[in-house]
Amino acid sequence: MRIDAIETLRRGPLVVVRVSTDDGAVGIGQTAPYEAAVTAHVLHELVAPFFLGREVWDAEALVDEFLRQTYKFPSSFLLRGLGGSRRRSGT
Repeated sequence: MRIDAIETLRRGPLVVVRVSTDDGAVGIGQTAPYEAAVTAHVLHELVAPFFLGREVWDAEALVDEFLRQTYKFPSSFLLRGLGGSRRRSGT
């Protein structure tokens, strides 16, 4: 099961993140409610490209690898985007 799409839905200070897989499973998450537009931008520019096409069952290892590869970026926005994109539940 691979990550097929990572979408954000923003309203005011809230960003809801929808992660879909190639077999139709969908997970919903939310980023921290601070600087929502910047967090959504970071999620789409830095976080999503890394996770798209990857196996969802490797989430913990992928997060570790992502953090190693992006350790020089400011952590606050990066971690908010990362936290919102993690798959929370499936259907």
